[in-house]
Amino acid sequence: MNCPYFYIIEHKSGKLYAGVKVANADPLQLLNESHDFPYFTSSKIVNGLLKEDRNSFSITDIILCDSKEHAYEIEYNFLSVALRIEPDLWLNRWKGGKQWSMAGIRHTNEAKVKMSIAKLGKREVIMLKRIYQLLMVELIIHFTEKHIPPNLY
Repeated sequence: MNCPYFYIIEHKSGKLYAGVKVANADPLQLLNESHDFPYFTSSKIVNGLLKEDRNSFSITDIILCDSKEHAYEIEYNFLSVALRIEPDLWLNRWKGGKQWSMAGIRHTNEAKVKMSIAKLGKREVIMLKRIYQLLMVELIIHFTEKHIPPNLY
């Protein structure tokens, strides 16, 4: 069964989380450990709380959708309003669809490099490492020839 859906779950603290399930979606799988394929959200925050206490969330709402696009549209429209009106009530870190909310947080240069490498295939990473090694050798040779007298190396 594949029936995309939008859902809202509530933590025992009163905080809410809204999301969608679109791939291999069955509304009966949400927070249901006895389902053949249980679903507990893709949120790291929610999953962390569930790891502490598996019964800490309850389902508030489920809206069945005609398509994954419809589910994403509901999620985006809902979170665009909900996060603007009462951001502290929600555990969500993004605005739905494909827009992550970094809330003014900028990635460090090191994080940007790691993300770039992660997006590349392994073959490209191996090639990049080899190119990097060759460049380093070239730089060392160039530096040595220009700055260290020949009789010292």
